[in-house]
Amino acid sequence: MCSLPFVHNQYIFIDPSITLHGLAISPGPSGNFRESLDDPEPQPDNSHIALAVRRKWRKTQLPKRFRDNLPKAAPSLPPVPSALVHNSMILEAENQPTNPCRISTSCQNPFGLFCQYLAVDFPSFDPEAELKADDLSDFTKNNSAEQLLHAASNLEAYGPYPNGSSFALGEWFWNSNVQKSKEDFRHLVGIITDPAFKKEDILDTQWDRIDQLLGDSSELEWVDELDAGWARTPVTIQVPFPYKINKQNCNCPNLAEPQDFTIEEFYHCSIVLVLKERLNSPDAWNFHMEPYKLYWQPGKSQNPTRVQGELYTSPAFINSHNTLQESPGEPVNIFWTSQNMATVHEFWQQFKISMIKAFASSMQSCCILSEGFTTLFPHNICSHVPQLPDNFKDFVMKHSGATGLGSAFMVHCQRELIHAQWKIIMDDDFMDAYIHGIVHVCPDGLSRRFYLWLFTYSADYPEKILIASIRNLGSCPCPRCEIELSKVHNMGMPLDRKQQITKARYDDASRRAKVSSARDLIYEQGHLVNSAHVERLLKPKSLVPTANAFSERLASLNFNMFLIFVVDILHEIEIGVWRSLYIHLIQILNCGNGLSHDLDKHYQAIPTFGKDAIRKFSSNCSEMKRLAAQDFEDLLQCAIPVFDGLLQEPHNSRLLDLLFVMAHWRGLAKLHMHTDSTLAILDQTTTMLGQLLRDFHTKTCLSFDTKELPRKANARDRCTRQTKQKSTSTAETSAVEPEDFTTSAHLPGTIRPITNNTLTFTSYQAWV
Repeated sequence: MCSLPFVHNQYIFIDPSITLHGLAISPGPSGNFRESLDDPEPQPDNSHIALAVRRKWRKTQLPKRFRDNLPKAAPSLPPVPSALVHNSMILEAENQPTNPCRISTSCQNPFGLFCQYLAVDFPSFDPEAELKADDLSDFTKNNSAEQLLHAASNLEAYGPYPNGSSFALGEWFWNSNVQKSKEDFRHLVGIITDPAFKKEDILDTQWDRIDQLLGDSSELEWVDELDAGWARTPVTIQVPFPYKINKQNCNCPNLAEPQDFTIEEFYHCSIVLVLKERLNSPDAWNFHMEPYKLYWQPGKSQNPTRVQGELYTSPAFINSHNTLQESPGEPVNIFWTSQNMATVHEFWQQFKISMIKAFASSMQSCCILSEGFTTLFPHNICSHVPQLPDNFKDFVMKHSGATGLGSAFMVHCQRELIHAQWKIIMDDDFMDAYIHGIVHVCPDGLSRRFYLWLFTYSADYPEKILIASIRNLGSCPCPRCEIELSKVHNMGMPLDRKQQITKARYDDASRRAKVSSARDLIYEQGHLVNSAHVERLLKPKSLVPTANAFSERLASLNFNMFLIFVVDILHEIEIGVWRSLYIHLIQILNCGNGLSHDLDKHYQAIPTFGKDAIRKFSSNCSEMKRLAAQDFEDLLQCAIPVFDGLLQEPHNSRLLDLLFVMAHWRGLAKLHMHTDSTLAILDQTTTMLGQLLRDFHTKTCLSFDTKELPRKANARDRCTRQTKQKSTSTAETSAVEPEDFTTSAHLPGTIRPITNNTLTFTSYQAWV
């Protein structure tokens, strides 16, 4: 059988690709088919190969509903006329022209996203114009051993590794998962089999010495860093000693006044110098100099919807930018352009203070550090904040003669030390840049004035209350509002939403007056930090007698420090609300016979998924030994099939509904981009989550006589024996109040007002 040629007007046309009796028909050198037929080329004998193998299958394509479209950059902006870019004038501030602004809209990208600017014209350059697919998605990135070795070979110094091969192995060991997987094994095989890998380079590598250098934090490191902009400044705090202690210890001089305690080694960088350095670096091309509104056009017949993701597209940032543009100019000669002002976002986290440009492109990372920071923003470490040293107790003993002044005294001194360091960081140069800005020539040739303004502060709850100067789980535990602890379980109710606005915290004169009066009682009259007179002033609003650095520096500029705190999904939800709920579920299962063992078996039966989406569960999830935040994240994502059937009805259905809404809420909260519709869904889910938590507490938790976990009872017993308050050898578990997991339920309720005004949580968190 063969394919027949087709006849048209008595001419025979033969397709060159037709095979006739095993002979390929193709034109000869002269273009004649007969020549090719007379002298055919020999063809290999493929008769021994199966027909299914020889056949060339047509390339199939997945249905559209199964295709995954890779992210695309924001739509490119049209070019700005060169005359508008380079015609800048030197004018006096009082004679600056008021350029009429208009709404400029960009084109849509393949997903229907477009930008809307309120300015004279589009920005002079587009920082996202040169973005590639690798900058937008991890799917296209090939983190192979070859790329790792070649990246290491381009470095001038691997320090403390001696060469690229040693660096590649060290990077694999420290940055891969703690529990090595098959994927990690394949990655290791790829490293050692790569042609760029040289085994002779690792024969004499002193691995233990390298690990010591990596973990060394001696003073010698800081001496080398002083030339890189680091400064060492002593920090002094006033330590108050109560009047009773002073009166009893009459042999010590000058006990009527607080004593100064100094820490010599406080290393920090000037934030202004770091800002100038980043503006002079090539990374300045990645900064957005003009905020804009991002919209999504779902269809031709539908209205566009607002999209929120990055800070420079948020309503709070745009409002601040417009307010700044309408403010009076500086009383100095400046280069006036249509874009002469911009603001810069300051952000610090986990006592390692990191400055992040809010205008930086969200897809361009300029940092090699990954310790608790997101890789979506460039940032610099600006300070390393020390704690109270060991010799502080000797200092207290020397000046008081007492064995100890209590935990409240030590906590107060720690708060004073932290804010004293913040006062050094927010120095006169910082305040001048905050008020008057910094004039800098940008890469496009325009001179702009940059202002250092604070917008968000992301931290866990202990750090938030430290910066906000409130008490840990006091009568009003929230750093953003003054809702009482007894009412935090009303999360999601209309009354709770209203009270978040009516009882919002403000750094007003009344708060500052109470703190000042309490400090006079402590430092002038010699009262204890937690005396009755001090508690009467501060306890109703959960305040503390700390001289807050943000209040002293920025309160006169109408800055409300309580508005910068945002929800931390990692610390406050996944290892906060969810961890507390999970512990209480384990306590409920311990009331049954072997239910905790069934829970462990269910988790063990769940396979891994993706590269690191779902990891392998341990064999004793109910004991919660050595669990990190990512482990609690996996526990929540797989909780529904694991807990299904462990409890009797109707408790089982009630628990499954709660777990589903909890996982749904977390998924919505961690979206990188939000629209008006997703924010509405998140708002509804928050209401459902609060209602289900209350129902589960009143209808299920009260039905079980729960006790604390054995490991917690043993830990409490060890602590009791160490303080010599109890000498029993065995720990007895005590009953647990079922509402323990509801004390932090107020946190999810604060997500809507924060997200509406600033940015989504995963835009600045990794630790989530």
